[in-house]
Amino acid sequence: MLWNLLQGGSHHPPCYDMYISPVASAIQRNGACPMTCPRQGHWRMTTSSASLVHISPSASGEGYSGSSGHGKSRIAPECDCGTFGGEGDTTHRQRRGGEVRVLTSRQRRIRCTVTVVFALQLWAAVGCNAEAIPPAETVAPTETTTPAETISPADPTTISRIDELPSDALKIVPDHDAHPPILHSEEFAAPVPLPGGVNTAGAEDSAFVTSDGATMYFFFTPDVRVPPEKQLIDGVTGIYASQRTGDTWGEATRVVLQDPGKLSLDGAVSVRGDEMWFASAREGNYRGVDMWTARWSGGAWRDWQNAGALLNSEYQIGEMHLSSDGRTMYFHGDRPGGKGGYDIWTTSRSNGGWTVPENVDAINSPETEGWPFVTADDQELWFTRFYMGTPGVFRARLGASGWQEPELIVSQFAGEPTLDADGNLYFVHHYFRDGVMLEADIYLAQRKSP
Repeated sequence: MLWNLLQGGSHHPPCYDMYISPVASAIQRNGACPMTCPRQGHWRMTTSSASLVHISPSASGEGYSGSSGHGKSRIAPECDCGTFGGEGDTTHRQRRGGEVRVLTSRQRRIRCTVTVVFALQLWAAVGCNAEAIPPAETVAPTETTTPAETISPADPTTISRIDELPSDALKIVPDHDAHPPILHSEEFAAPVPLPGGVNTAGAEDSAFVTSDGATMYFFFTPDVRVPPEKQLIDGVTGIYASQRTGDTWGEATRVVLQDPGKLSLDGAVSVRGDEMWFASAREGNYRGVDMWTARWSGGAWRDWQNAGALLNSEYQIGEMHLSSDGRTMYFHGDRPGGKGGYDIWTTSRSNGGWTVPENVDAINSPETEGWPFVTADDQELWFTRFYMGTPGVFRARLGASGWQEPELIVSQFAGEPTLDADGNLYFVHHYFRDGVMLEADIYLAQRKSP
């Protein structure tokens, strides 16, 4: 999702490690322990502040304290999820029906100059600066606290996304778009908003079209002004699916990937066959937002599970796409050894695991490259790169010597490309006016006949 790099005008790479985001804090208040911890022990927020952005050791040494625009909060050694020992250990402890995983090998002190401004934009806390701190000795829990007020999420199966649009929502049309997408290729017709039941006056983002061209998955939230901790419980923000009949996309329906009564915020879908990969902020994560998988069975997506510590914690994968045979993963991230910002990386399945990621050197630059999509024949790699200050859609073709020089296809607030079986291009376009994002739509650029 691109809001993380558009809001605030910063292109900083993400803080994947230890931070307390609005969404993570809200999940913690609902009964799950923090998804990451500041030292070798398990710590709990003792206030309900949802915008903690600075974490530092307390003067007493009994915990960590945090400060934000809402004052200070104390993180004390009062979590009953368990403690653990040596550097690199992982603790697994059941609590309230959810598994909590905490990796001790990643201690960070995070200073964020701005808070996370959009729900799934936890891929990047804009303007973050992380510096490693040495591990401290394990401190066993010495007391218990009364949990903060429990959040009750709305039932997503009973809410219409159209009904949840704000009363002052204004649907932007191309004639009133101050920064319309610019096409740079003769292969496609001029891009237009996708007709049918997908776009609204809210924000549609992060689209993915299945290889048969019959289903589109996308992320939706009715109002980009709503803070993420409220999007988490509104029952409407999340993943949707639309079916295509002929040239028409039908009214979208909600895709629920969480048990009733539990909190999650999901998006960034990639589907191959009966397997779905998606990004999620929820309990059981190794970090603020992890990649998860689900299986299609009995007419619904089921059996969701975390993609594992190797991909989420060690490799720190971001949004991703699999090759046609499912063996190679393309993902974006800011791993060491990159060229700057996000880079695109690959890893391949091997002996039940995944190989060490390799940088796609021919694609990457000092700019940000990310949000990859590989065509069904594995011959084209589509991705997003910032061009003249805003996101643009690029394509690289596979040649005898590897990936060729990328070419610009669409510029000006265009990103996250996906293609259908006929080679038609879909992408996200963000509407800005006077530097303020108003909404976002899915756009279509139809491939011209040969």
